[in-house]
This record gives sequence, C-alpha cells and structure tokens, in this order.
Amino acid sequence: MSPTTTPTLRMSIVTEGFVCDMMDKQQELVDKYPELFEHAWPSVNDGWLPLLDTLCGRIENYVRWQEKGGVVIVADGEEPPEEGKWMYRFFFSQIKEKFAGLRAYSYGGDDYTRGLVDMAEAYSYNICENCGSPGKEQPTGWIKTLCDPCFNDWDNIRSAKWEAEKERLVKDRINAG
Repeated sequence: MSPTTTPTLRMSIVTEGFVCDMMDKQQELVDKYPELFEHAWPSVNDGWLPLLDTLCGRIENYVRWQEKGGVVIVADGEEPPEEGKWMYRFFFSQIKEKFAGLRAYSYGGDDYTRGLVDMAEAYSYNICENCGSPGKEQPTGWIKTLCDPCFNDWDNIRSAKWEAEKERLVKDRINAG
C-alpha cells in the first residue's frame, strides 16, 4: 500500500504504520497523566487527543489546587476522613467515541471535575475526531464528527486505518510465535 496524503491539518500522511502512530500518541497521553489513565485507555482518534490533553491538565491542576487548600484526596477503597474536606481521587474508567461525541466515564472528583468532563464532551461535537479541525456531525454509515475534507475522504481514511490495523495484527501474531 502506498502512502496517501490526507486533507488534514494535524496529520499529513497515512501510512501502513498509522495505527501504531496513533497508539503512540495515545500512549504519550497515558504516560503524561498516569494516575488519570490507570484504569482506562483513550480509545479515540487523533483529532480529540489535544482536547483530552487539555481536559487532563485542567483536572490535574484543580486536584493539586484542592490539595494545597487542605482537601484530602481519598483513594478508591479508602475510608474518607471523618472531619474536614475531602474528595475521591479522580480517574477515568473509559474513554471512547459514541454517537459522534467524546464519552469520558470517570470515578471520583467533584462537581467541578464533572463539569470539566461535561464541557469536553460537549465541545467534541465541534472538533473533527480525525484531524482536530473544526468539525460537525456527518453521516458516514456511523454518526461521526468530521470536518468537510475528512468527511469527503472518509472512505480512503477508513480503508487506510483498516489496512494498517490488519498489518499490525499479522505482525503481532508473527512476533508472538
């Protein structure tokens, strides 16, 4: 399969290694926020990763600010203190795309962290999930949030992703022995 140029702003080349590149970007996000992703993997396309990065940064800053203010962060399974302010430690339990929008299921936190998640989920309907450009709901057989160039080239983009995933699976099977 030869490289195919895609009409995107943030991803210029789709190659056989596309899925691995995408997983590398997801892994970078997990490595940057290990406590938030302890129980989940960001199963979304590249276009939403900057949105998730911003969301995670805001959550981490808020939790640090709460700790400095004397709020006790309680880990899952621990008993909260009987006195004083506290909140359960925030983490994601699942992150995915559903019906053209970001879904970020989480545990812990408080009304503020839930508001941050709600805002990111709502904002995702305006961001192309493939490239990160301004997007809108598009009918592709599934409901997707895509910019017009990605929508117009969706069959090629999807085919390239599928071919890359098939090649990755074959290589994994060969390497597994």
